[in-house]
Amino acid sequence: MNNFHKIIDDAFSKNLLVVNEIEDHDAKIALKLFNDQSSQAVCFDIGEIETWEDFSYDDTQINLPYPVTWFEANYIREGKKEHVGALCWENVTDCKNEIIFLSLIKQHQQPWIIFGLTFNTISEGKIHRECLPADRNIGLKLETLSSIIFCFLTALNCNNINAVENLPNEKIQKKRRKSGKMPLFSTWTLHLDLISKNSNSSNSLGHASSPRVHLRRGHPRQYKPGKWTWVNSCVVGNKKAGIIHKDYDIAQKNT
Repeated sequence: MNNFHKIIDDAFSKNLLVVNEIEDHDAKIALKLFNDQSSQAVCFDIGEIETWEDFSYDDTQINLPYPVTWFEANYIREGKKEHVGALCWENVTDCKNEIIFLSLIKQHQQPWIIFGLTFNTISEGKIHRECLPADRNIGLKLETLSSIIFCFLTALNCNNINAVENLPNEKIQKKRRKSGKMPLFSTWTLHLDLISKNSNSSNSLGHASSPRVHLRRGHPRQYKPGKWTWVNSCVVGNKKAGIIHKDYDIAQKNT
């Protein structure tokens, strides 16, 4: 069972906890939001947070891949792995376009616990962020998790990255259905397509002096005097110099 199923089971049995810094009224709202949204979620494993430190996000590429999405990441603290995750969905009205993050953390051998809500309002191509609770230490964690997810979303929206679905074991699925449990979610892996450095294509992405694999943001390009085209964001660089996310699957194209 992956972590998200354990969290859902805890919420269903009313064992999902909320940090003390969130007032009782807001805690009840957070738990209700989780119960309302979680059954619709599609899950993505971001991997280790440290691997995204050299990546930056593009405000124009912040789009959730599904209406409700669970993002999970981990990091090492004092030699022990800890986990963070966020259940994300959009709240679109005539007045604003908002992405809500309901964030959870699992430290050492402790259970998963809701530690905050982040309201990301997108206006004029910029992101404005409001965090709950108004606690500085928690706010920093919420900011970090939000930035990591935005980096992941930027990568996901690049034109040379494909999301590949990894289906759960069918035997386990049948066993869970027979026992009346919710079926396991699929997980997804990002696959990078880097054009071979020997390619003669004008879109070649690598050469001997290329830097580590990194994001090239979308940008206008003048292909003839007075004629411009938009080049979508993509991941570029020399895979021999290193890549940003060790769980990426690099597939070189020979053209």
